[in-house]
Amino acid sequence: MECFTESIVMAGLYIHIPFCRRKCLYCNFFSKVASAAEMKTYLADLNQEIFLRSRQKEWAELNYTSVYFGGGTPSLLLPEEIAHLLNNLRQCFSISPPSEITLEVNPDTVNREQFIALREIGINRINIGIQSFQSRELKLLQRIHDEQRAKQCLLEARLAGFKNIGVDLIFGIPGQRLADWQTNLSQALEFYPEHIATYGLTMEENTPLARAVKTGGLSLCPEENERQMYLAAHSLLNAAGYEHYEISNFARSTFRSQHNQLYWCGEKYLGLGASAHSFLGPTRSWNFADLRQYHQRLIRHQLPIQATEQLTREQQMLEFILLGFRRKEGISMVEFECRFKLNFFKYYQAVLEKLGVFNKKGKIRSHSQLLEYEHDYLRLTVEGFLVYDEICAQFV
Repeated sequence: MECFTESIVMAGLYIHIPFCRRKCLYCNFFSKVASAAEMKTYLADLNQEIFLRSRQKEWAELNYTSVYFGGGTPSLLLPEEIAHLLNNLRQCFSISPPSEITLEVNPDTVNREQFIALREIGINRINIGIQSFQSRELKLLQRIHDEQRAKQCLLEARLAGFKNIGVDLIFGIPGQRLADWQTNLSQALEFYPEHIATYGLTMEENTPLARAVKTGGLSLCPEENERQMYLAAHSLLNAAGYEHYEISNFARSTFRSQHNQLYWCGEKYLGLGASAHSFLGPTRSWNFADLRQYHQRLIRHQLPIQATEQLTREQQMLEFILLGFRRKEGISMVEFECRFKLNFFKYYQAVLEKLGVFNKKGKIRSHSQLLEYEHDYLRLTVEGFLVYDEICAQFV
């Protein structure tokens, strides 16, 4: 997907299902262990929000090219419950065929029969939160599945007829060795998924992981080990025919995540559900991350929006850079100038000199250790991806 789509309006729908059987060690997303009654109430609220949002012209007039059920654990819902949500979305919004319709799955909450039912109701992409194929790591992360179930889930999804399967893996787990990580990658490749996302384990505030680290119960993976794991993923997956198209994401040909690319390209997206975020440039809003407040607003026929912010021009420029540097293509100089009426190289000259984009004569380098420039695009190298946060901080 090219980001410079001045004449094409694309948008995505995100639906948040905030329920899990158990919270994972590292998770800071809004989710909770809930009763069947709470889930039933939430689904009624969610359908009410769909209806209210469809009454807003700015959202109703868009064409949606992707639908993403995230969480939490959306696969805790029955296929018929997901079908009901999908039918309401299709009745209320224009969802362009053939849209990418993704459901996140926990391996221990779905079986082959459910996969078949999900495919029949219109889910055409499955994203499976494997995280690891090793029992020790899964137990430490407090995942509810084991190594055998992870493999069985992948096999069942393929046998059910899914031709677009994504796998999430985590590296940098306490005690994890480079060889362990390479084994996880190799085992994922045995199933030849269309998409693989590799995430470094991060310590988020107010999570069991953060508390365990602070009390000395766990030690984070050394930074150099994480670096080696990141480069190993790049090397191994590239050799297997996967395109490293975003800082953490790899895909086989034509199987990039359409939905996530909308985020990275700064396109419009509507978030539905408790804690969900929406973006209708330059306006961002987010819902209450609280089931009670979410419910109370909707039973009064009010949108459950907690807050809205209007991005300033400077914030939009910074977001353009932060998102652009996440992608393989990088930042288009032409697109930047068209949007902001500024020359990128002149405006950020001091920062770019510090990063080595210019040589001693003030000419643009085509390639440096961290950045490269080619055909109007300035992008990070793989070494640049490793220090993405530090590079972006220079522009703040």
